[in-house]
Amino acid sequence: MSRRPTDTLRIGARRALAEVGARLAPVSGHRILMYHRVCADPHRLSVHPDRFRRHLDHLARQGYEVVSISELLQRLAVADGAPTAQLVALSFDDGYREMHTLVARELRARGMGATFFVLPEFALFPRNLAPEYTWSDGCPYLTIDMIRSLDADGFEIAAHGLRHHVLTDIDDDTARHEIAGSRRRLGQLLGHDIAGFAYPRGAHEGRHAMMVEEAGFAWAATVAPGVIEAATRPTLLPRTEVAGGDDNATLAAKLRGGLDRWHAWKQRAAAPAEAHGGM
Repeated sequence: MSRRPTDTLRIGARRALAEVGARLAPVSGHRILMYHRVCADPHRLSVHPDRFRRHLDHLARQGYEVVSISELLQRLAVADGAPTAQLVALSFDDGYREMHTLVARELRARGMGATFFVLPEFALFPRNLAPEYTWSDGCPYLTIDMIRSLDADGFEIAAHGLRHHVLTDIDDDTARHEIAGSRRRLGQLLGHDIAGFAYPRGAHEGRHAMMVEEAGFAWAATVAPGVIEAATRPTLLPRTEVAGGDDNATLAAKLRGGLDRWHAWKQRAAAPAEAHGGM
C-alpha cells in the first residue's frame, strides 16, 4: 500500500515546519524519541524499516548515545543534570511483534539501548487489534516469550497499562487497576521490578500521575514534547514523536525542537483541561 497524495503533502508540510521551527527557536537538550510501529504499513505512526535504519545511522553519525529511558535518567542524576554525552532515549509503544523480530536486531548491531512499553493482556492474545488503530498486517503483538527475550537481552521493558485503556476515559478504580496491575503483572512475568510507565495515548490528569507514584513506578512518559532536564518531574517525562514520514532532516529538526510548539498547541487544542492527549 502506498501513501495517499494528501499524506505526502502533510509530510512535506511537517518537514518544512520542523525545519523552520528548529532554525527560529532551537531547543537543545536530551530527548526521548517515541516510535510506535516499524513496518511497511502506510499508517502515520508506522516507520518503514529502511527509514528506521537510516534514523539509527543518523543518530550514530551525529554522536548521540542511544540509551533506555531509565539509563537516561540515571545518567542525568549522576552528572547532576548535565552529562557530557549527547543522550537520546528510544521508546517504542504498544509492544508490536517487530520489536523482537526486527527492531532489537538493529539496535543490537549498533550497540544501542531502548525502552519497550508493552501490554501484558495483549501478550496473552498476540493477534488482538488495538481498539484505536487498524493495521494492514493484523497487528501482531509480542508474545510473553518475546518480551522475556527482549528483557534478557538487556532492553528495558516498561508498562503501558494492561489493555491500553485511556485513563481519562475510565473511572479511578479501573485506572488504578490498569496502572498498578500492569506493573505487578510484568514484574511477575520477568522476575524483577518495572521502573516505568507510559500513559496510553498520552492522556492523563494530575490524579493519574499520583496513581503512578502510588503504584511504585519511578517514572512515567507522556506524549508532550520537550527535553529532559534535572528538574523534569519523573512522572511527566516529555517525548518527541517520530512519524512515518520523518526523514533524517525532519528527525534532526525534531531533535532541535522544531515541532515542540506545534505539537504542544495541537495537544492543548485536542484535549480537555488538565488532560494531555496523543497517540
